[in-house]
Amino acid sequence: MRGTHTFVSLLARFMSKFRMFKGTNNTYYQINIPSNIRRAWQIMEFFSVIPVILFKFILPSFLNYCVIAERYVPDFIVWIAITTRDKSYLEKIEARFLIMLSMKAHIKIYLTAALEELLKRRKENSVSLGTQIELYDQLALTLQACKIDTTEMDVTESMQKILSHKLRILRLSP
Repeated sequence: MRGTHTFVSLLARFMSKFRMFKGTNNTYYQINIPSNIRRAWQIMEFFSVIPVILFKFILPSFLNYCVIAERYVPDFIVWIAITTRDKSYLEKIEARFLIMLSMKAHIKIYLTAALEELLKRRKENSVSLGTQIELYDQLALTLQACKIDTTEMDVTESMQKILSHKLRILRLSP
């Protein structure tokens, strides 16, 4: 799930034109969200992503389509927490609502790796990446997602592990 075509993404693109918003918290638009508008930004992000969730996930599922997402609502929740520098965002009412929506997913898999391995795989601020891992770990517990550590796995091994988990879940389904 990407929110690059939401109202807030357009606003972020506009803000990136001004020096006063320049920063690294939002890596897509190279902006920082000022702390005095943090809460308003979080709420705008929430309302801006609802149509995306509705039309790309909920409606197709309701129509009995199988929806497979590399990025989903938990990624959005972490994105908001990181870009607004608010680790407590997971406790906000709209984040709890989004978590509730995520609970409806039939199969939930959380792929992770050790911080050092993730830093090797992609260039990113280690402070931000460490915080992301912490938030994803917290969400995975809340969502009761299957956590697969890919630190010592190649792509094929990771895929086999995902498929074996999916098959195990499908066998348990009524």
